[in-house]
Amino acid sequence: MNSPSIKQFIALTMKITVLLVIVALMNPLFASTVEAQRLDQVSVELSLKDASIEEVISTIEKQTTFNFVYGRGITNLKNRYNFNYSGVSLKSVLEILAKDAGLAFRRIDENISIDRRKQTEKKVVDLLFQQIEGRVLDDTGEPLPGASIVEKGTTNGTATDFDGNFSINVGPDAVLVVSYIGYNTEYVPVGEQVQMDIQLSMASSALQEVVLIGYGQQARAKVVGSVSEIKSSELENVTAASVDQQLAGKVSGVIINQSNGQPW
Repeated sequence: MNSPSIKQFIALTMKITVLLVIVALMNPLFASTVEAQRLDQVSVELSLKDASIEEVISTIEKQTTFNFVYGRGITNLKNRYNFNYSGVSLKSVLEILAKDAGLAFRRIDENISIDRRKQTEKKVVDLLFQQIEGRVLDDTGEPLPGASIVEKGTTNGTATDFDGNFSINVGPDAVLVVSYIGYNTEYVPVGEQVQMDIQLSMASSALQEVVLIGYGQQARAKVVGSVSEIKSSELENVTAASVDQQLAGKVSGVIINQSNGQPW
């Protein structure tokens, strides 16, 4: 029997290779699932104090379908963690561990391997955002609706609702800049806080401002009713014989009428 030639052997090898590829693509055991969840779509609850990396990983495994694979070099790490997160993404937690302990995570389907990252290897870690909730109050404990809350150095911000409540996602080491018209601006470091009440004090300039009213003058801090203002620039182009005529239609809620036929 003649042995196959080199050309025949190569052709046979290529046919077998193509056949194996087709079988692998048709078999779901070989094909990766299209519906695999992204790490930023998986949420976990972490309430840990002075926990090791192994304890953190074990908690994550109990709450997800992921299986972590790592060696003795990971279990021997001395890093400890205090976590109190509700609904935080798995990606954010892994980024904390990667940055703090110098780890590299590699995912294959539902398996995630953990290795020590080489010193020469550079890894870009996205900023971790944590959710902060709280209220903004005045110095008497009353809520301040519409108060501005901005993460210092960014354009990330929000405003309080009618009850003075707010919610904002901020990065690590964030400082909140809280401001409200007529009140002193407060700079509040977030730290490890996830819930906070922020109290603003009235600005001294607003307290000392003098308001001219219909029957004298009064410090703004002592005025309990509403005050309407009209600037002189608004009256410059008004042709009228008297001041009360100039004010007509300029101030909300004020009605000016002539009681007799005599000139104003």
